[in-house]
Amino acid sequence: MVAAAVINMDRSWDAIEAQLYRIVGDTPTNLLADRKSLKGKLLYRAIGKGVQPDAAHAESILKRILDLPTKYGIAVFYGAVDRKGLSNYQKRNVSPEERAATSYDVAFKRCVERVDAAARAFIDKQERILWIADRSDSKRELFTKTNLSSHRFAQEPSYESLEESFRLTDSSIADTVYFGHSEDSTALQLADICCSTITLSLLERFYDWNPCVGEFYERLRLRIMNDGTPVHLREYA
Repeated sequence: MVAAAVINMDRSWDAIEAQLYRIVGDTPTNLLADRKSLKGKLLYRAIGKGVQPDAAHAESILKRILDLPTKYGIAVFYGAVDRKGLSNYQKRNVSPEERAATSYDVAFKRCVERVDAAARAFIDKQERILWIADRSDSKRELFTKTNLSSHRFAQEPSYESLEESFRLTDSSIADTVYFGHSEDSTALQLADICCSTITLSLLERFYDWNPCVGEFYERLRLRIMNDGTPVHLREYA
């Protein structure tokens, strides 16, 4: 599962950041990762355990966070793939590239394609999206860079002259990925909570998990640009 929160930094970030810092300050330290950063898994786990007052605090914090995308016009996209379905699909007669792909590769590809398609339709051609990801896994960092490069290469137009070859790529995604530590980035923490919310909703919808995320997902639903998209390759599971 990969989720992206697309923010117009020039227009909205100062206000969003101020809200997130205020929410962090209002969150009990035992509900923060390393006692200092917001983490969707911790908040939803507290709700699932139902132990008060932690469950009530987690519910309040999640509602405040998940109201921000609607308030500030943040667009959310996701890509999700069924691991077992992918494994079974790769046993078929597929290309070497498809056979080598990890579940993260496939989910990232589907997410970045949706972000790129929306950006190409709605933002100025001279603007680019800067992709910032969590520096949490060295192997995943490599996969992220490789997948973004592959996506950009696939969007390159064919050129008939040297002059044409100097045109910008058709992709709206900037030419590299920047990595940061989520504990130091409220933007990455916001994306993490969106990702946790969507993941739980998909697990409830397609895998019969016990419902716990419905009201939280509803707060985010209108900002999820591909809301309702099923888990990719689940039919092969």
